[in-house]
Amino acid sequence: MNHNIKHGHTQNGKNTPTYTSWISMRNRCFNPTNNAYFKYGGRGIFVCKRWEGKHGFQNFIADLGTRPARTTLHRINNDLGYNKRNCKWSSPCEQQRHTRTNVLSLAKVQEIRKKYAASLKKYGIQTQLAKEFNVPFATLNAAIRGRTWTCQEVAA
Repeated sequence: MNHNIKHGHTQNGKNTPTYTSWISMRNRCFNPTNNAYFKYGGRGIFVCKRWEGKHGFQNFIADLGTRPARTTLHRINNDLGYNKRNCKWSSPCEQQRHTRTNVLSLAKVQEIRKKYAASLKKYGIQTQLAKEFNVPFATLNAAIRGRTWTCQEVAA
């Protein structure tokens, strides 16, 4: 069966980003063979009834609009499911700040960068800061180097 005809969201024979996000959301929550299922459906994250069934995709678009360029589907509270009040389209930077595994807040990254700059980048300071902030060396190094928290909110 050609699903593209039903939903009408194709561009040049491919699903639109909006439809792909909707399908991916559903797969994460309902398909136990999906690689990310254990982080979603496997821990109780589900899709609201409004976004399921015959008119689920149309309701999804009515609630969130079509996916803007350079965004992905974002759950505001990572412990709650997919629904209108808990979802929005967000930039990759905003997404990264809200992962369950992110251990550094904006304030901590700013403090780390200030301490690193004040140390005149002396030998061993990164190891010392990693211990002080209780994060892996690689996480601290990524924050200092701007590979994480690269949004404009963080002043180096």
